[in-house]
Amino acid sequence: MAIKTFTTGEVLTASDTNTYLNNGGLVYINATTYAASAAPQVLSCFSSTYANYKIIISHYGSASTTFAFQMISGTNTVDAGANYYGYGLAYNAGVTDIGGAATTSQRCGGHSATSTILCETVIDMANPNVAARTQANIHAFDANGPAVLLLGTQVATTTQYTGIQIIPASGTMTGTIRVYGYRQV
Repeated sequence: MAIKTFTTGEVLTASDTNTYLNNGGLVYINATTYAASAAPQVLSCFSSTYANYKIIISHYGSASTTFAFQMISGTNTVDAGANYYGYGLAYNAGVTDIGGAATTSQRCGGHSATSTILCETVIDMANPNVAARTQANIHAFDANGPAVLLLGTQVATTTQYTGIQIIPASGTMTGTIRVYGYRQV
Protein backbone atom coordinates (compact mmCIF):
# COMPACT_ATOMS: atom_id res chain seq x y z
CA MET A 1 0.00 0.00 0.00
CA ALA A 2 1.36 3.39 -0.92
CA ILE A 3 1.15 5.84 1.96
CA LYS A 4 -1.07 8.71 0.94
CA THR A 5 -0.18 12.15 2.24
CA PHE A 6 -3.16 14.42 2.78
CA THR A 7 -2.93 18.16 2.31
CA THR A 8 -5.09 20.98 3.64
CA GLY A 9 -8.56 20.89 2.16
CA GLU A 10 -8.47 17.26 0.96
CA VAL A 11 -11.22 14.89 1.96
CA LEU A 12 -10.52 11.60 3.71
CA THR A 13 -12.78 9.19 1.83
CA ALA A 14 -14.30 5.92 2.99
CA SER A 15 -12.00 4.16 0.52
CA ASP A 16 -8.91 5.82 2.05
CA THR A 17 -10.09 4.92 5.55
CA ASN A 18 -10.75 1.29 4.61
CA THR A 19 -7.32 1.03 2.97
CA TYR A 20 -5.62 2.21 6.16
CA LEU A 21 -7.74 -0.05 8.38
CA ASN A 22 -7.06 -3.09 6.20
CA ASN A 23 -3.31 -2.53 5.91
CA GLY A 24 -2.10 -1.62 9.38
CA GLY A 25 -1.98 -2.87 12.94
CA LEU A 26 -2.58 -6.29 14.39
CA VAL A 27 -4.85 -9.04 13.07
CA TYR A 28 -6.46 -11.49 15.48
CA ILE A 29 -5.50 -15.01 14.40
CA ASN A 30 -6.45 -17.54 17.04
CA ALA A 31 -6.89 -18.17 20.74
CA THR A 32 -7.26 -21.05 23.10
CA THR A 33 -8.76 -21.04 26.56
CA TYR A 34 -7.69 -23.84 28.86
CA ALA A 35 -8.40 -25.05 32.40
CA ALA A 36 -6.07 -27.12 34.59
CA SER A 37 -3.87 -27.96 31.59
CA ALA A 38 -0.29 -29.23 31.81
CA ALA A 39 0.53 -28.20 28.20
CA PRO A 40 -1.93 -25.83 26.50
CA GLN A 41 -1.30 -25.28 22.78
CA VAL A 42 -2.35 -22.97 19.97
CA LEU A 43 -2.05 -24.93 16.72
CA SER A 44 -1.94 -23.58 13.15
CA CYS A 45 -1.49 -19.98 14.30
CA PHE A 46 1.77 -19.21 12.43
CA SER A 47 1.81 -19.12 8.63
CA SER A 48 3.54 -17.37 5.76
CA THR A 49 0.86 -14.64 5.86
CA TYR A 50 2.75 -12.78 8.62
CA ALA A 51 6.43 -12.59 9.55
CA ASN A 52 5.86 -11.16 13.05
CA TYR A 53 3.41 -12.06 15.80
CA LYS A 54 2.21 -10.88 19.21
CA ILE A 55 1.26 -13.60 21.69
CA ILE A 56 -0.58 -12.61 24.88
CA ILE A 57 -0.91 -15.17 27.67
CA SER A 58 -3.22 -14.45 30.64
CA HIS A 59 -3.06 -17.20 33.24
CA TYR A 60 -2.87 -18.53 36.78
CA GLY A 61 -1.71 -21.92 38.00
CA SER A 62 -2.18 -24.68 40.52
CA ALA A 63 1.34 -24.29 41.85
CA SER A 64 3.73 -21.41 42.34
CA THR A 65 6.06 -22.02 39.46
CA THR A 66 7.55 -20.61 36.30
CA PHE A 67 6.47 -21.66 32.85
CA ALA A 68 8.08 -21.91 29.43
CA PHE A 69 7.14 -22.23 25.78
CA GLN A 70 8.06 -24.73 23.09
CA MET A 71 7.46 -24.27 19.38
CA ILE A 72 5.31 -26.67 17.34
CA SER A 73 5.84 -27.65 13.70
CA GLY A 74 3.58 -29.50 11.30
CA THR A 75 0.30 -30.70 12.73
CA ASN A 76 1.49 -31.07 16.34
CA THR A 77 5.23 -31.92 16.58
CA VAL A 78 6.64 -30.20 19.67
CA ASP A 79 10.24 -29.00 19.37
CA ALA A 80 11.75 -30.25 22.62
CA GLY A 81 15.33 -30.24 21.30
CA ALA A 82 18.05 -28.21 23.01
CA ASN A 83 17.41 -25.33 20.60
CA TYR A 84 16.34 -22.50 22.93
CA TYR A 85 18.73 -19.70 23.87
CA GLY A 86 17.25 -17.08 26.18
CA TYR A 87 18.76 -14.31 28.25
CA GLY A 88 17.31 -11.54 30.35
CA LEU A 89 16.53 -10.41 33.84
CA ALA A 90 13.93 -10.52 36.54
CA TYR A 91 13.31 -7.51 38.75
CA ASN A 92 12.05 -8.16 42.26
CA ALA A 93 13.60 -5.79 44.82
CA GLY A 94 16.79 -6.31 42.86
CA VAL A 95 17.89 -7.55 39.48
CA THR A 96 18.51 -11.23 38.79
CA ASP A 97 20.08 -12.49 35.57
CA ILE A 98 18.15 -15.39 34.10
CA GLY A 99 18.53 -17.44 30.98
CA GLY A 100 20.11 -20.43 29.47
CA ALA A 101 21.78 -21.79 26.39
CA ALA A 102 20.76 -24.94 24.56
CA THR A 103 17.71 -25.65 26.72
CA THR A 104 14.63 -27.66 25.68
CA SER A 105 12.17 -24.78 26.25
CA GLN A 106 12.19 -21.02 26.82
CA ARG A 107 11.12 -19.59 30.16
CA CYS A 108 8.53 -16.91 29.59
CA GLY A 109 6.90 -16.14 32.92
CA GLY A 110 5.61 -17.17 36.27
CA HIS A 111 2.12 -17.55 37.59
CA SER A 112 -0.01 -17.16 40.64
CA ALA A 113 -1.75 -20.00 42.43
CA THR A 114 -4.66 -17.61 43.08
CA SER A 115 -7.44 -17.46 40.48
CA THR A 116 -8.10 -13.79 41.26
CA ILE A 117 -4.53 -12.77 40.31
CA LEU A 118 -3.90 -13.25 36.62
CA CYS A 119 -0.36 -12.99 35.33
CA GLU A 120 0.31 -11.57 31.89
CA THR A 121 3.01 -12.50 29.41
CA VAL A 122 3.49 -10.67 26.13
CA ILE A 123 5.73 -12.22 23.48
CA ASP A 124 6.70 -10.37 20.31
CA MET A 125 7.93 -13.07 17.94
CA ALA A 126 9.72 -12.77 14.60
CA ASN A 127 9.94 -15.41 11.87
CA PRO A 128 8.24 -18.43 13.44
CA ASN A 129 7.07 -19.67 10.03
CA VAL A 130 10.10 -18.56 8.02
CA ALA A 131 13.06 -20.84 7.24
CA ALA A 132 15.24 -18.78 9.60
CA ARG A 133 15.86 -18.62 13.33
CA THR A 134 12.81 -17.62 15.34
CA GLN A 135 13.47 -14.74 17.74
CA ALA A 136 11.32 -13.24 20.47
CA ASN A 137 11.19 -10.55 23.11
CA ILE A 138 9.28 -11.46 26.24
CA HIS A 139 7.79 -9.15 28.87
CA ALA A 140 5.98 -10.78 31.76
CA PHE A 141 4.57 -10.03 35.18
CA ASP A 142 5.06 -12.77 37.76
CA ALA A 143 2.57 -12.33 40.63
CA ASN A 144 4.42 -14.85 42.80
CA GLY A 145 7.50 -12.61 43.05
CA PRO A 146 6.10 -10.20 42.37
CA ALA A 147 8.57 -9.71 39.57
CA VAL A 148 8.87 -8.30 36.10
CA LEU A 149 10.62 -10.51 33.55
CA LEU A 150 12.37 -9.10 30.47
CA LEU A 151 13.83 -11.75 28.18
CA GLY A 152 15.18 -12.14 24.67
CA THR A 153 15.32 -15.54 23.03
CA GLN A 154 16.28 -17.32 19.87
CA VAL A 155 15.26 -20.78 18.68
CA ALA A 156 18.41 -22.02 16.94
CA THR A 157 16.80 -23.92 14.08
CA THR A 158 15.42 -22.94 10.69
CA THR A 159 12.23 -24.93 11.24
CA GLN A 160 9.04 -23.33 9.99
CA TYR A 161 6.85 -23.47 13.09
CA THR A 162 3.06 -23.54 12.99
CA GLY A 163 2.12 -23.31 16.68
CA ILE A 164 3.18 -22.82 20.28
CA GLN A 165 2.81 -24.77 23.53
CA ILE A 166 3.29 -23.52 27.07
CA ILE A 167 4.36 -25.78 29.91
CA PRO A 168 4.46 -25.09 33.64
CA ALA A 169 7.50 -26.28 35.58
CA SER A 170 5.00 -28.08 37.85
CA GLY A 171 1.26 -28.34 38.24
CA THR A 172 -1.24 -27.06 35.71
CA MET A 173 -2.36 -23.73 34.32
CA THR A 174 -5.68 -22.04 33.56
CA GLY A 175 -6.04 -19.11 31.21
CA THR A 176 -6.05 -17.91 27.61
CA ILE A 177 -3.41 -17.66 24.86
CA ARG A 178 -4.19 -15.14 22.12
CA VAL A 179 -2.17 -14.84 18.90
CA TYR A 180 -2.13 -11.77 16.63
CA GLY A 181 -0.24 -11.18 13.39
CA TYR A 182 1.43 -7.88 12.55
CA ARG A 183 0.11 -6.73 9.18
CA GLN A 184 2.74 -6.35 6.51
CA VAL A 185 2.30 -3.08 4.69
